[in-house]
Amino acid sequence: MMLSHIKQFVYALLLLSIGNVSYAQSEEQQLISALTSIQTQHLDLAISKLHKLVKSKPDFKLAQLVYADMMLAKSQGLKVVGQLLNKNQLLDGFMQEARKRWYSSKNPVKQEMLPAALLNLDKQYKYAVVVELNNSRLYLFENNNGVPKQLDNYYVSMGKSGPYKQFEGDNRTPLGVYFIENFLSPKNLPDKYGEGAFPINYPNVWDGRMGKTGHGIWLHGTPLDTFSRPPRDSEGCVVLSNTDLQTVGNYLQLRRTPFVIADNINWLEKSDWQQQKNFFQTLVSNWKEDWQSLDANRYIQHYSKTFKAGNADYLKWSAHKKRVNSSKKFIRIKTEDLSILKHPNDDILVVTFQQHYKSNNYSSVSYKRQYWKQEDDGLWRIIFEGKVRELDQVLTQL
Repeated sequence: MMLSHIKQFVYALLLLSIGNVSYAQSEEQQLISALTSIQTQHLDLAISKLHKLVKSKPDFKLAQLVYADMMLAKSQGLKVVGQLLNKNQLLDGFMQEARKRWYSSKNPVKQEMLPAALLNLDKQYKYAVVVELNNSRLYLFENNNGVPKQLDNYYVSMGKSGPYKQFEGDNRTPLGVYFIENFLSPKNLPDKYGEGAFPINYPNVWDGRMGKTGHGIWLHGTPLDTFSRPPRDSEGCVVLSNTDLQTVGNYLQLRRTPFVIADNINWLEKSDWQQQKNFFQTLVSNWKEDWQSLDANRYIQHYSKTFKAGNADYLKWSAHKKRVNSSKKFIRIKTEDLSILKHPNDDILVVTFQQHYKSNNYSSVSYKRQYWKQEDDGLWRIIFEGKVRELDQVLTQL
């Protein structure tokens, strides 16, 4: 076989500077190992590795493509990658998948780097997920005393039209801070969802404020005859291989696992991450202290003029709060299980906590979720506030 044929591969673009590659997913590791053998001109060894991979994972279509091209090149020469394929769109999808997997292997995130989206995880949030759509990667984090610790990362697919979902049927994947709502068994789903699905709470409050529509955004698997799908191949969902879905699914807690979807993750050094965390913790603390002060004006200044409480606009709500506070002799607020998550694109905070409220004539315990927005004057204010009923139900069961 002429090596010049191999150089015509699109893979050559991916193999310019191969180093040591470490993957938790054995299929990826085997594929990269075979490509490394191609680059080092050990072609028979590459074919042997690919044969073993496609025999163990016959549904790994990208590996099948590489193997088919290698066998064709060995027997009669190969003019172009994917010569056996007639559908150019399918071939483009395979090449995009190869590039995404390769990019992640060449640009691993250092373990000490932290995502800006996960600023504080309360002890009830044992794990968190951050998806980076531009790199087709899902990162799984463990809550290590409030600090996210990366456990692993996985290749994913997104919507056919990319990120920035706006409308029903636009085939785009939303960006924002979400939560896993429940699990749908594969027994009750069509084959295209593979080993099950985890719906997320899209559209959330901020999505609604922004006029976004649609529903049915899930984290789910692949058809049983397909190991993985091209980077842009779903109707808006985030898609893992079935093996990876089962692995990640072991860590997901219903209604308690943050699921952040970003186009690009803002990775921070721990010192910068800690500085942001301290700032936003102080923001919430000041809100609590001003509520306890019984000075209604101090308390209300933390709320945006766009804030609504049910059918009451800001003016009606603030007038109501002033009347209520005037009848109080004291207010004591205790917050526990504080979680602070930052929207990856918009200046929005999603703050969740267990609130213990006590005054001279009323007391309550509930889970509360607030959405804070940085407004035009640079100050952060609350645009939405409400009880999280699902978490209240969990609380009664503990």
